[in-house]
Amino acid sequence: YVWFTNYGRNDMYHCQSSEILEVKSEDMWNVRLRVMEPGAKNLSCFDTQVNITKKKGTERNVLSYKVGPRRSVQKRELIYVNENATCYILRDLDVKTTEGQYECQLLMTQFTAGLDIPSDCKKNYTCHCGNRMAGSFRFYCLKEADNATLCPTSPVPQC
Repeated sequence: YVWFTNYGRNDMYHCQSSEILEVKSEDMWNVRLRVMEPGAKNLSCFDTQVNITKKKGTERNVLSYKVGPRRSVQKRELIYVNENATCYILRDLDVKTTEGQYECQLLMTQFTAGLDIPSDCKKNYTCHCGNRMAGSFRFYCLKEADNATLCPTSPVPQC
């Protein structure tokens, strides 16, 4: 679940999350992205293919994927994972905020989404992404239903 970003507004696009549907290889996953769009009653879904590449050294840390049907592929670098892998920070490699910083997202796992954000994760977020924290996560997100029309039961990735 995306807890907060350094772009957007608090009243936009709640309940952003992703679910791995299939691991095709260590460098390619089929993923379902979910979001509660403004005014919607259920989650919208978008199935996409995530390609994982290397930016530095031998560590695979760049995720390339579409975030919506009419959006171009975005590249996001995994810049931080806490020690027990419950908190992650992604930084966009192409898109900047109006303040000139690269867009960032702080993510928590499904199992830790209701807990406090670890202090090391919050510290790394503010260090690399600034103090702006537009909230996406709401506690009702954990129980929100998919829109049956927009979220097919047999996912088909859109590459």
